[in-house]
Amino acid sequence: MDIMTKTCPRCHQRRPHSAFAPSTQYPSGLAVWCRACQALDALVRYKRQRGYLGPDAWPPPPRPEPEDADEMRSVQIVMVIMLVLGFLLLVKMVVYGATLVEVS
Repeated sequence: MDIMTKTCPRCHQRRPHSAFAPSTQYPSGLAVWCRACQALDALVRYKRQRGYLGPDAWPPPPRPEPEDADEMRSVQIVMVIMLVLGFLLLVKMVVYGATLVEVS
């Protein structure tokens, strides 16, 4: 089963669509932030309005990009290329009726 995912711009985590509240405001039909980030934002807003938190409590500082981000991107590119080549091989096998192993 293929689960559709979306990246939350607040926490930068890739989550399934079920982690996002429905919303008719956006073309995707889903809220921009995941439910966890929405709940945290509501809690911080509630505490700030009652004077429990200072004005600098939210949003948190942006997460730094991993040091090996370029290497991760290179690996992702190679994986996509391998996936495409595998798919093309599968299509060729289906079209021409070829097999990977000769059966005797």
